[in-house]
Amino acid sequence: MEYRTTIRALALLICTGILITACGNADDSAEIPTSENTLENSADTGTETEISDDLGEYDFDNREFCIVYSETQLGTAWPYCTDEVNGDILNDAVYQREINVEERFNVNITWFDTGGTMSEVSNAFRASVMAGDQSYQLAVNHMYAGFTASIADGLLYDFNKLPIINLDKPWWNQSARENLEVDGVLLTMSGDLIYSYYDTIYFNKQIMDEYQIPYPYEKVYNGTWTWDYLAEITKDITRDLDGDNTLTANDRFGFIIDENLSTMTRLIHSNGMTIATIDESGRPTLDNLMSDKLQSVVEKYYSFVWEDNRCYFASKTDELGCVDMFAKGQSMMMHTQTSKLPLLRDVEFEFGIVPLPKYDENQDGYHTLASTQMLLLPSDMDDPEFVGVILEALSFESYQQVVPQLYEAVYQNKYLRDSESEQMFDLIRGSLVYDSMWNYGNGGDFSYLIGNTVGEKNIDIASFIAANIAKAQAELDKVYEDIENNYKN
Repeated sequence: MEYRTTIRALALLICTGILITACGNADDSAEIPTSENTLENSADTGTETEISDDLGEYDFDNREFCIVYSETQLGTAWPYCTDEVNGDILNDAVYQREINVEERFNVNITWFDTGGTMSEVSNAFRASVMAGDQSYQLAVNHMYAGFTASIADGLLYDFNKLPIINLDKPWWNQSARENLEVDGVLLTMSGDLIYSYYDTIYFNKQIMDEYQIPYPYEKVYNGTWTWDYLAEITKDITRDLDGDNTLTANDRFGFIIDENLSTMTRLIHSNGMTIATIDESGRPTLDNLMSDKLQSVVEKYYSFVWEDNRCYFASKTDELGCVDMFAKGQSMMMHTQTSKLPLLRDVEFEFGIVPLPKYDENQDGYHTLASTQMLLLPSDMDDPEFVGVILEALSFESYQQVVPQLYEAVYQNKYLRDSESEQMFDLIRGSLVYDSMWNYGNGGDFSYLIGNTVGEKNIDIASFIAANIAKAQAELDKVYEDIENNYKN
């Protein structure tokens, strides 16, 4: 294997910044109203109190800590590793993180890039564990590709048994911990070492001004930003710009979305539900999925998508994609992910972002499915204490060094156009949820049930569930049984 160049040089000083948490930042927007709803969704800012990783002193005698990942899969806009400083504040923060951990613990951190967009990381991880060569101490893996196969073959190490790390610390995602732990066993985890891409609603301020529609920030803050309201303000915006009496990618719409099963199914989570839940015995189950509320969500979303000519699907075969159309001013609003922000850096009009709406005003807050890579630990590790120390240190340094610079440099200085959107980013980041169907379901049809129903102009969600639930539950049951057989001792 050819490892990426190890970070060896002494750190260069980067821009001084205020230590903030994964989801908080002090800014000059104090005049914007807040609410209990906002506070419930945002992570503890902790700007007044410094926090420690409580690791103590270790000297690992220049031992190597290798992380296997795929830059192709993760994207290049947000660097995971770098060999040198280059003046870009985020790149330099990542560099500083590695240097801080290397110098503090006398360790050599390397990253091995497999390339590829699906199972390449899990395949490399598997080969290493099966060979027992301990090539990798950590993997940054696709959220489900190859994951359940690794569980079945006993290739993973339980995060709950890893010494030193403290999963109660703010650099670890608590929703992942709660929704992916099966009968007390946690075989994957997410935290600030991993960049998260969030679903969000982008809006064109110019078009909203034209129709005298208030920007939705106030609605978000007072808890009234709902799908019903979004449907109301987007239904009269569509215009046949080219005059051919046919609505195409050349026209303007109230709302656009990629024709993407994954994106559509995020509606489940936005409306305060998950596909699978963990029952009292610690088993992932689909028993609680079908409900009057789910049927209502399907019917509302069907109306939103297919009626009143408000919505346009930008499929992969279209000349213009979703982001292309929005960048050309052809939609008032768009549903896509924050990973698309770099593509909008040079648009001429002002735009903002807000979270996906709630089901109704009584919902307990805004929720967004986390679309992230996941951390995996190899079962053949010979020194769990070493792995625990370095993983906790990298996660803490990401929390302290990288996340603030991601916020300040990437979102504030480069892409987001106003202070309100910066606050929306905080809120969205604090509302991420995980769903065991997504991580344990192997990307099957059931994981995309909204796309496979509403996307196909079908509102009979009960029939879809009835036809597919047995297979989906069997997949979850197998994960449970594999965990019971391989990891409960």
